[in-house]
Amino acid sequence: MNFGERYLREPTPKDVQRLLAENAERGFPGMLGSVDCMQWPWKNCPVAWQGTYRGKEKHSSLVLEAVASYDLWFWHAFFGMPGSKNDLNVLAHSPLFYNMLKGVAPPCNYVINGYQYNMGYFLADGIYPKLTTIVQAFIQTLDIPNYVRLNKYQMYKRKDVERAFGVLQGKLRIFGSPYDFEHAFEYVYRDGHVGDEYKHDGDDDEDYDDEEDDDEDDDDDENDDDDAAYDDSEYNPSPFEDSSSESSDEE
Repeated sequence: MNFGERYLREPTPKDVQRLLAENAERGFPGMLGSVDCMQWPWKNCPVAWQGTYRGKEKHSSLVLEAVASYDLWFWHAFFGMPGSKNDLNVLAHSPLFYNMLKGVAPPCNYVINGYQYNMGYFLADGIYPKLTTIVQAFIQTLDIPNYVRLNKYQMYKRKDVERAFGVLQGKLRIFGSPYDFEHAFEYVYRDGHVGDEYKHDGDDDEDYDDEEDDDEDDDDDENDDDDAAYDDSEYNPSPFEDSSSESSDEE
C-alpha cells in the first residue's frame, strides 16, 4: 500500500465507526473530528502575488485546512488557498462536505437524548458558520451550568487538530521543509496514526513544550560541536537556531 492509498483518502465505514466509538467515550457521540486552519509561510512567493497571499502575520502564506482525530490522524486536508483568506473563506471552497451533500458518505448513525441522527459533525471555533455539521461553543453562557460545561468540553476536544498541527510544525518541522512533507508523514503515520512516542496520554490540555525544549537542547549540542571545529572564537550562529515554531490557534 502506497502513501496515497493509506493516508490521502476519505474514512472508510470501518474508520467512521472507530471515530464514533472513540468520541462517544469522550462525551461527543457523532463527532468525526476537529476542523481548523493554519497558515504555511511561503518564503519564495513571487513579488506580484505577495499582496494576494499576505496573511495576518504580514508575510506571504498558504492555508492548510485539516480535520484530525483524537489520535492525531489527519483524514482530511485542503491546501493552497491564499493566506489572505480566513477559515470561513477556505471552508467555502473546501470539499469537506462533498460526500455528505452527494449522499455517498459512510453511514454515521448515533443517538443523543433519545433522538436518532444519521450525519456526523465536527468541532470548530467561532469563525465557522452555524451548520448542523459544525458544533461550536456558546457565545453567551448566561452562567447556565450546562452551557458552561459544554463550552469547556468543546474547547478541550477541538484542540485535537491543534495538537496535530503542533506535532507537524514543532516536532518534525515539516512546515519549514516542504520537500520532506511526504517522507515525514511516512515516518510518523506508519499505520495511519502517530507513533508511540507521539501518542496522546489522555490529557486534552497537553502541550508540547517539553518536546520542543528537548529539540532546542539537541540543537544547542549540535551547535557546540560545530563551533568546536573552528579555531576562531567568534560566535557562529546556526542557520537552524531559530527554526522551531509553535502551533498557533488560527481563528
